Amino acid sequence: MNAKFKNATKKITAVAASAVMVSSAAFAGSLGDYPNNFVSNGKFMGQVVVGSAANAMDTSSAAAVIDDLAAEFSGDSEKVKISYKKTSSKGGETVSGVDPKDTLNFGETLASVADDLDDTVSDIFDDSDLDNNDYTQELFLLNGNFDYRIFDDVSGEETAKDGLYYPANTQFAKYVLDFTDVVDVNSSSARADLVGEEMTIMGNAFTVVEIEDTKLTLIGGSNKVALGEGETVSVDVDGKEYKVTIQSVSDTEVLLTVNGESKSIDEFDVDTVAGVSVAVTDLVDSDRDSVKGYAEVVIGGQKVELSSSKVKINDEDLDDVNDDYEIDVSFTAADLGTTNTADFEGIVITYTVAENVLLGKGDSLSDILFDSFDIVYDGLNDVEYTETTIMTSNDQVTFGGNLFNGEAIPTEIKLTTDDVANVPLYLGSTTKRVWFQGSDLNIINMTTDGRTDAIVYNATSNTVEMNISATTTDVEDNMFFSRVDDDEMYLYKITNVDRTDIEVDFKDIIATKTTSGLDLSDVQNSLELNGAVATVGGTDVLIIDTDNLGVPELYLENELTMNLSSAEVLMFNSTSKSEIVFDYNADIEMDDTGFKTDTFTLTLERAADVDDAIEIKVKAGHDFVNNGGNGDEVEEDSDFDVYVDHYGTMLIIDTDKKDDATIKVPDKEVEGSVSVIFGDVASEMGSITVDSDEVDARKAELVADGYTITGTEDVSSEAVEFDVSAPVMDSDVSGTSDMIVVGGPAVNQVARDLLGISAYDVSQAGVVSGEAVIRYFDDVNSVLVYGYSKEDTLAGVTKLNAGGLSGSEERI
Repeated sequence: MNAKFKNATKKITAVAASAVMVSSAAFAGSLGDYPNNFVSNGKFMGQVVVGSAANAMDTSSAAAVIDDLAAEFSGDSEKVKISYKKTSSKGGETVSGVDPKDTLNFGETLASVADDLDDTVSDIFDDSDLDNNDYTQELFLLNGNFDYRIFDDVSGEETAKDGLYYPANTQFAKYVLDFTDVVDVNSSSARADLVGEEMTIMGNAFTVVEIEDTKLTLIGGSNKVALGEGETVSVDVDGKEYKVTIQSVSDTEVLLTVNGESKSIDEFDVDTVAGVSVAVTDLVDSDRDSVKGYAEVVIGGQKVELSSSKVKINDEDLDDVNDDYEIDVSFTAADLGTTNTADFEGIVITYTVAENVLLGKGDSLSDILFDSFDIVYDGLNDVEYTETTIMTSNDQVTFGGNLFNGEAIPTEIKLTTDDVANVPLYLGSTTKRVWFQGSDLNIINMTTDGRTDAIVYNATSNTVEMNISATTTDVEDNMFFSRVDDDEMYLYKITNVDRTDIEVDFKDIIATKTTSGLDLSDVQNSLELNGAVATVGGTDVLIIDTDNLGVPELYLENELTMNLSSAEVLMFNSTSKSEIVFDYNADIEMDDTGFKTDTFTLTLERAADVDDAIEIKVKAGHDFVNNGGNGDEVEEDSDFDVYVDHYGTMLIIDTDKKDDATIKVPDKEVEGSVSVIFGDVASEMGSITVDSDEVDARKAELVADGYTITGTEDVSSEAVEFDVSAPVMDSDVSGTSDMIVVGGPAVNQVARDLLGISAYDVSQAGVVSGEAVIRYFDDVNSVLVYGYSKEDTLAGVTKLNAGGLSGSEERI
């Protein structure tokens, strides 16, 4: 979504960055300026150069250039120069809004991790001066809650999502301009001396119109035009073309015509002409300098009045023309902390949203005053999630998902109970009990082969005794769970008991390996059981001290751990609850290491109603952060809530049936990305000159290719003095300036000089068979055209003569 934000209704025309456009060749040189880049004072000042060793076709190609130039400058042709820029998003310099030493995590504000935006991150904050009074500039990003929830107080938001949230009347940015020394504004003469001086604010060039200790009025804009009396230029403003002519200039006002409508405008004033605002920044009348009058005007420019009471644009209160933002201005003392009504030492401009604003991916907040920056929420970093599920019924709790090594959680790991209240809930099942460190040893009613004496809890020694000799008892399928280290988890199941030789077979379910025919003592040592064998009442028993087992903690994918040490409950009901605790392995990588200890707990309890269902709930005291730690519905009127923690782990839980929970863990820390785009300075600017009947078609091509048209200008409407009749040889010229060079480095010394080739060989041709290149050398204002063969050179010359080139190089 490209909207500034969802509740946007109006957009004031902001004062854009100052990209000066004048009627002469003010843009950086390119092939788009050809051939007018060789014209000075109405005369062609270039030379057409061919190699003395060139073939006859090169010479005829050079002659074709001369013939085309002669026709071009005859005064009969009508040419138009189209200026353009290429943008990405807004089209200016883009930097991260987040300090490179920090990360934006859920539950934080952008302000808490924002970078200091000054001249170290962008040239638009370069130190500047007002009449030699130096000042610094800095932008601060304020507030901006990074959250994941339904932003239901923003119109149209009905699904949980990530975004930057700014409640109504929240500041989102602060610009600070701080003078090194006090600016003298204590007298009318001192203030008058500053009127007409230039001042740059966040890359925008302004002219001071009025200055006091608590008021500053400026005129500026992006389309500044410098014209003399009788001169005309075309300017593109927001896709519409305006033809501007200066009629006359006095020392106080200028009479100009825009698209056929004429109006007089005072110096340092702004007015609307033919539907576009025109600001006047400088006047020089003809009487003063014995030359024709001169005016600097800004088409689409504006007057900006900054005061401690209000902000005005073109004499209108900003509050009256814009509903989305509020802008406050204060004039401060040198420490930027107190107001000083006697001196002018600094300006603080704060930007505030008027309504609740959510920035989803691609949305932005804008500087509507100067059009100098956009704050864009770019969304989340690229992460992949793994899932662990917990499902309940009336008599058991099952788990789905993977262990750290990618293997599935063993189905033997489950919680079992009877379908009634006030009975035990234990790990494993009736015939497959899973014993672990912290097992509730009071839960001993394990029925095997119809007997209850196969496993006995010895209260005196606090151990479990397993009968392994009586033929009427059976302890097979009982299991022992132990997590010894990060990558060492064991789930050993008794698979067979040899009651004659007193031998036991075990299988490690996690490692899927079997150990058979060992003495019990060996088994215990090798399998980390640390138990003992004894004869109790004439019966051989395996004695297990569960305290010697490892902790019942499953090490899951993406560094999450699930601890079941509090899962067993002797009397399972609505008040005696089971707990499953989740936390992170110590090896997890977090930029904010203090959050490595984050945890959350799910409780299991018997429903209070007659169905005796096992219900899953989120225990209070967790470390979830979204929606103030309260979680939120995944969508409006949903039966599922979503909880998110600082790291980015999500818990989605059924709040209706309470029998389903899904934990989604990212493979790395989830981070929000915020960009700040500065200014409207294009990443690529240029111009092309075409015949007047080709203008619309070429503009359409440029727009289709992602360019923005910034202006058009009529050129070559008057004859240019052109006295070139034949090309000159490379041996007869010196230097490389102001030349149209035909022929490549193999046959033309000037071509070699332009390309920096001292001794030519074929590897330095720079073209391949069937290819030609046209290059512009800005530093010496020269054009070189050549091909792989003489026929290719002719094709390049034909392209050059056709016009409509752009950039510094074209290949055909």
